[in-house]
Amino acid sequence: MSEIFFDEALEDAKKLDTKLKEDGKPVGPLHGVPVSVKDHYNVKGQYTTAGYISYGVHALKEEDAHIVEILREAGAVLYVKTTNPQCMMVLETVSNIYGRTLNPWNT
Repeated sequence: MSEIFFDEALEDAKKLDTKLKEDGKPVGPLHGVPVSVKDHYNVKGQYTTAGYISYGVHALKEEDAHIVEILREAGAVLYVKTTNPQCMMVLETVSNIYGRTLNPWNT
């Protein structure tokens, strides 16, 4: 994982719980479902490197990518960003920032 934001995810989940109690209906088809996104998508308040070392010094993102907005509107709860290879140009995830991503059950 490249970014972990469990506290924000718990806050979002509590807001969804409150909304469900008030309205009696879910926000959308993904109401409360935990969702991770790859590191090439901007998530407000998080870093986005897309696997580039030079992007590691950029500021926190001020807004969500469009797909992230769609997920949130559908009720998804984002909790982590996962690593990806530089520029998404290969099938396996080997990053100069995070190293090789391995299956924890088969390293």
